[in-house]
Parts: sequence; C-alpha cells; structure tokens
Amino acid sequence: MKKSIILGFVGAVITLLLSLGFSDLFHAWELKTLDARFQVRGSIETNPNIIMIDADDASAQQLGRWPWPRSLHTQMINFLSNENPGVIVYDILFSQPVDEAEERLLAQATKKSGGMVYPFAASLINSDKALGKVALPEYFPVTQFKEAPGTKNYLSIESAILPLPGLVKFSRGLGHIAANRDRDGVIRRTPLFVRHEEHIVPSLALQAVLTWLDVSPEQVEINDSKILLKQASLPGNRVDIQIPVDSNGQMLINYAGKWSETFKHASFASVLANDEKTTGNMEEVEGKLILVSNTLSGQDIKSTPIEKDYPGSGIHANIINTIVTQNFLRETGQGFNALLILLLSITTARLLLLRKYLLQAVFISTLLAGYLVACGVFFNSGLVLQIVSPLCTIILTGLLVSIYQAGSEKKLSDNLQQEKNRVESHLVSISVDLAVKEGELKKIQDQLRGLQTGMQIGQERGQEQALQIDDLQRKLQLLVQDKEELLVQRNQLEDKVLDLRVHISFDPSGEEILEPLKQECGEFGINTRSQSVLEVFKNLKQVAPVPSPVLILGDSGTGKELFAKALHLLSDRKGEFVPVNMGAIPEGLYESELFGHMKGSFTGAVTDKKGKFAQASEGTIFLDEIGEIRQDLQVKLLRVLQEKEVQPVGGKAIKVDVRIVAATNKDLQKEIEGGEFRQDLFYRLNTVTLKLPPLKDRREDIEILVEHLIKKYCAEYGKDIQGISDKAMRVILDHDWPGNIRELENIIQRGITFATGELIQEKDLGMDQAKAEVKRPLLKASKAEGDELLLNALRENNFEINQTATRLKMHRNTVTARFKGICFDMLVRHGMDDAVKEIAEIPSHYETVMQMLSEYWKNLINTVEEFETEAEAIKAALKRNKNVPAQYHGAIEELVRVHCEGKEKSANS
Repeated sequence: MKKSIILGFVGAVITLLLSLGFSDLFHAWELKTLDARFQVRGSIETNPNIIMIDADDASAQQLGRWPWPRSLHTQMINFLSNENPGVIVYDILFSQPVDEAEERLLAQATKKSGGMVYPFAASLINSDKALGKVALPEYFPVTQFKEAPGTKNYLSIESAILPLPGLVKFSRGLGHIAANRDRDGVIRRTPLFVRHEEHIVPSLALQAVLTWLDVSPEQVEINDSKILLKQASLPGNRVDIQIPVDSNGQMLINYAGKWSETFKHASFASVLANDEKTTGNMEEVEGKLILVSNTLSGQDIKSTPIEKDYPGSGIHANIINTIVTQNFLRETGQGFNALLILLLSITTARLLLLRKYLLQAVFISTLLAGYLVACGVFFNSGLVLQIVSPLCTIILTGLLVSIYQAGSEKKLSDNLQQEKNRVESHLVSISVDLAVKEGELKKIQDQLRGLQTGMQIGQERGQEQALQIDDLQRKLQLLVQDKEELLVQRNQLEDKVLDLRVHISFDPSGEEILEPLKQECGEFGINTRSQSVLEVFKNLKQVAPVPSPVLILGDSGTGKELFAKALHLLSDRKGEFVPVNMGAIPEGLYESELFGHMKGSFTGAVTDKKGKFAQASEGTIFLDEIGEIRQDLQVKLLRVLQEKEVQPVGGKAIKVDVRIVAATNKDLQKEIEGGEFRQDLFYRLNTVTLKLPPLKDRREDIEILVEHLIKKYCAEYGKDIQGISDKAMRVILDHDWPGNIRELENIIQRGITFATGELIQEKDLGMDQAKAEVKRPLLKASKAEGDELLLNALRENNFEINQTATRLKMHRNTVTARFKGICFDMLVRHGMDDAVKEIAEIPSHYETVMQMLSEYWKNLINTVEEFETEAEAIKAALKRNKNVPAQYHGAIEELVRVHCEGKEKSANS
C-alpha cells in the first residue's frame, strides 16, 4: 500500500507539472475531447417553445438577393406580432439608414409589437482599460445592469455597432452578439454579460431569456461562479435559474446537436406567404420565443464543436435552450482535478503492483476505457470531467510502476547473481584446493610406499626411515582431514547455489488431445497434468448429466470436494451445491442438521430450521466423510435415497429432489465386514465410483500446484514472492506427502509467511518440522498448521500484535483478524479457561491472553445483545467480524447460538 501511494503521488506530481509547463497544449487537447463528447452524445431534445424563422436560400429565391427591403422585415414583425408571441428576437443588425420611410415603418412595427429584442455588434477586450466611449443610449435603461463585485474580470466592450435609434427606442432590449472564440476558432463559451463603463450589458440570447421569462434587472444576481435569475416565469410556475459561469462571465454552451436536426424551423418566405404546409399552424406561436435570423449560405457562419459551418443564430438558440431547459454543463475546478489525478494515480499503482507485465497492459487498458466511459456518462449528466490530464497520469503512473518493478526485479536478480557468483567462485577455489590436496596426498603416498620398500630391502637405516614414515603418515592424516572439510564445504556451497537459483518448471510434452481437458479442469480450480486425474475428470464429465449418486474415494487432502463441486456445476441441476462434513457434526445434531427441525420439537428449537437436504433441493448435497456416520443415521439416509423424502425433527416427511455425492477416505468394504457400515447403503451410494490418486502418485502435478498456491497466498497475504528456489523445490519433490494437497498447501503457506526475500528458500518451508508433524493425525491440516504458525509467532513476541505482524511481514489487521478467529474457535472447543491455556501455552502469558480473549468475547456479546432473534444476532455478529476469515464463522455462529439459548432459558425461568 505504501509503495502504491508513493508511486501514485510521484505520477500525479509529474502530470501536474507537465500540465502546467505545457498548459496551452493540454488545454487545446482538452477542448478536442470536449468536442468529441458532443459528437459521441449526438442530438438531445430542445425546448419546443423556441421557433426559428430562417432567412434561408429558399427564401432568397422567392424574395431576391440579400439584403432585402426593410419593408419585408416590417411585414414579418407585424405578422408575428398579431400572433401574440412571448418575445421576438430579430437577429439582423439594422445599423445603417437606407430609406427614411421604411425605417419609420419598421420602428412603428417594433413599437406595436412591444416584445422586440435587437442585437448589437461589439468587439471585446480582456483589459479593464477599455475605451468605454460606445454610444449606448441613456434613454434605453432596460439594458443598464449595474456592475457587481463578481463582474470585475468580465470582458469589456472596446467598440460597438448599434441598431438605428428608433429601433433601440421602441425595443424591449438590446443584446451583444460578440463571440469570444477559443484559439482554434471554435465557439464553445459565450460571455453572458460584458462590461461598459459602470454597467454590464447582456448578450442577445440572455436578453431574450430575460424578456421571455419576465426577469427584471433587479431579479438578477451575479457572483464569481454563477448568475442567478430569480423567479423566472417558466410555464406553470416561477423558478430560480442558476447559470454556471467562469470568472469571465462565460457560460459553456450545451449544443443540442446539428442545426438541421434541432429546433423547430420555418422559412422566412413561407411565413410571409402564410403557407401552412411549410409553417404549420401559426396559432402555435402564441407565448413562444421567435428567433428570426439570416441563415443564407456563406453568411454569418461560425465554427462550433458540432459543425464547422454553423449559423450564428443557431448559437444564440443553443444558449437560450441551455438556460431555459437548465441543462447546463459544469466544469470541475482545479482542486477537484488535482485530487482526481492523485486518486487515479494511486489506483493505477495499486492495481499494477504485484502484477505481471502482461496483466499490466490489460489493467491499464481497462482503467483507461473505464474512465473514458465514466466521462461520457457524467457528460450526459451535465458534468465535464477533464480527460487529457487523468489519462496522462494513468499512463505515466503505469510506466513508473513498470520501471519500478523492472528495477526491483533487476536488483533482486543482480543480488542473487552476485551471491551465486560469489558462492560459485568460492566453490571453484575449493575445487582447486582439493586438486592441490589430491596431488599432495598422492606424493606422500608415493613417498610412503618408497620408504616401506626400502625398509624391506635394508634394515640398517630402519629407525630413521620409521621416523620419516610416521611424519608422512601424520601429514597424510592432516591432508585427508583437510580434504574431507573441503568436500563438506563444497557440498554446502553446492546446496547454497541450488537455493539461490530460481526453480523453473517445464511442462512435459503430453498428448495434445489432453490439453482441452487440462484447461477445463483449470476452470474448476483443479490444477493437474496427471493422466490419472484427467481420466477421473473425464469420467466425471460423463456422469455429470445423470442424477445417480456418486461415491468419491481418496485420501484426506486429495481434493474430493473440488471434484464434487465440478460434478454439480457440469450437471443441469439449478439448485445449490451444499457441502456437509459428516465428521464435524456434533453428536445428537445429525438429524437436525441434515433433515431440519420444526419449532418446539426439542429444547432450544425456537424457530423452524431447514435441513441441508432441503437446502440442496434441485441441487447437489456433498456428504464428506460418509464413513463416519452412525448406524441409526445410515438407515435414515438409506430411506432418503430410496423414498426421495426427508422428515424434519418434529415434522412431516417432505419430498426432495437432490443428487447425493458422498466421499470418504476409508475402505468401506472393510467397514462393511467389520459391521460398521451398511452394505445396502453402500450399494446405493456406489452407483458410480471415482477414485482420486494420492499426491505421491501424481508427482508431475506438484510443480504446477506449488506455482498456483504461491500466487493464491501471495495475493491473500499481500506479499511479493517471485518464486521458489531450486533446492526448495527439490525438497518438496522428494517428500512423500501423506497429507496430500492439503499438506502441500500448508507448507507453501508457511514458506510465504517466513520468506524474508522475494524467493521461498528451503529454510522457509520448515520441512523437517513438517516431517515430524505428519506422525500426528492430520486434522484439517491447512487451517490447524496456519493457526499454529501464527500462535507460535505471537508467543515469541509476547502476544504483541504489531511486533508479530512486523516479524511475519503481514498487516496488523490481518494478524488481529486471524487471531480473533482462533480465539473464537478455541472458546467453542475448550471454554474460556482451557482456551487461555491452549493459546498461551506457558503460564507467563495467561494474563495477557485472558485479557484479549475476554475483550473479544465481551465485544461479541455486546454486538448481539440488542437483537431478539438468533438469526438477527448471528447476522449482526458476522457483519461486525467480517474481517475474520470465513473458516471461523462457524465458531462465531455457535457462540452466538449458545448465548441466545442461555438467554432464552433465563427469561423462561
């Protein structure tokens, strides 16, 4: 976790620095992603009360070349005014006088209408030092909005072109049509207000909205991030509309779609001709917003995210539609963007750490695609998330993690290689020394033989030669000792070389016909390349569709339950797979557990309980350790097989449709001969028999099982183990495995727990201890051995959780949860005092363990005390202790059940 946070933080910082250093580039790319989101989303519904009257090419063919006589516009205004629209927005700039009479008639039509809004052209600047000499007439106060504190950064008017004074005088309002384009020339935002001296002036679209929705200047509030229109008059009620804007007073336009696919349109000429075929029923105009504009080809064309040739009036229509429908686009702030980048970086690092390179590409691709989909979903909801920087941080963090992992692996590889080279160099040196010693030994032996021969020839120098022989023999003895020591050292170094070399397993080239069967086994968690196991699985597939009982034989720990579950999944049965360990059911509870009981059928039966057979109805029940059941229960089980019905304790018989799969590690034929198992029941169960070979007879599976178990428990324990040493694998391959796969699983768990590097070595396995332990009965070896490992570590550290977690290189929460589960299990099996002794082992730890055990017990009881029913209490207890491994949930349930029964007895007495 710490590595992922550090790498994620570094990735986020690099991304933020890049986005600041290349801000223009990042911003340009971000705008392109915004355009792409509009294109992907397509068209959206627009307000039906907005009607466009287009001075289009078809109208020009009937009315002549543009500009048209102003008498035509007077005719249009008079015609529309008679239909009583809500507001007429005339997006045509009448700035130059042409004919005095026509202009007077146009002004009179404007006055008669009483609802006209005209545009004025303006050029804008960012500076506060605008010229401010634009002749906005003082006799038209409707447009005069006062500046507010939040408008200080708004764009200012540098120059303007106004409509004719007569039109200004009799109109309901003016609005600017200035477009503040982005650097690529695309219009994505619009300044809703611009500054002029001590006033602010609305855009044409905003003025149209204010007039249409009956919003006065006093009802408009402005701050840094929004413009509030109070009590706007929408159909049916008055509402407050909050328009999100940036610091320059610009709103992000939510374009509804392509010009031809959005809004209601009517041709200018057709409206004048009152052609109902093209204009529809003109009575629908009443109360609506009419936007009259020039849409002739090549005139007033703008570039937008939707289309590059988009009529300017269409932009005004989209602004109006965005405000009136309140379908705003809100961009995320800088603080949120930085936090998002950090979270994505940490998430990326967390996902990629401990993963192989092939999976890293899959994870990055999935995360990138997932984020893009999320951006699309949020965009449709009105939230614009950044895309470029987040995608950049995912990719950068992915590269950082890959570089870090490659560096870590190279460092580990280099360290191992250095150690291996050092050991091999020492080995070579010892081999050279051995060769020298061999030469010296041969020389001394030759000298001894020469002296002994000389003594036989002449006796006169016998005493002197005898002394020489004694001296040579002493040298010979010393050389032999030196040689033996060197041989021991060489053997040790050769072992060390094996323990430093990563074991590489090679899949033997088996028959290609078995490959699909191996892959199918893997889908059910059965990891094998053994032909004998594959043959069993092949038979299992043939038997799966048939509802007959199946008996699975095999030693403890060979994976009988895995095969039983595969049998169920391959069948057509739609019910549950219900495993039952017959040897674990307490004496006297067999019938209740298997067949269920009715409320009041015996003391403590406070509710009806469904038995395992009923739970498995239309499914499969797996009766493990079938050889452990009593004779009287064998009779009842035989009846279930014959009659297809079970009888709950205290209730009536009920029919069940269940397939029975039984398993045992006993020789049932010998059990029958000894009178311990009924022959008729055996024949009923033995319709189909599958026999699983022990692990010692399928040694070709050991390597792939080890690889699978290392991956499984590394993920569970949160450790980064790269593999197992060659020597450790040789030790595993040489073992007899009387406990089969369960024992192997226990050994690998131990190896991962005690491995201090990134390689499991021989010392981590504790195989000498394991050999001694197999002499004792193997009772649930995987669980029991794991518990003992943890308890030993706790005892060595005086039951200090933090120290133990550090020693085992595990998270303290993992240690706490596992120890709590062990405590609950011990309480069920031994009671408080004996559980303390069993866990503590030595008296000096009794008090500490008693305090911890009492606290766990007290917290458990406090959790369930307030619940009235046993089922609710068990559910609450399991929820409170959800971090406790699932293998101890049964103990929690039993403790709660016993407490509830005692509580009920006390209440009844």
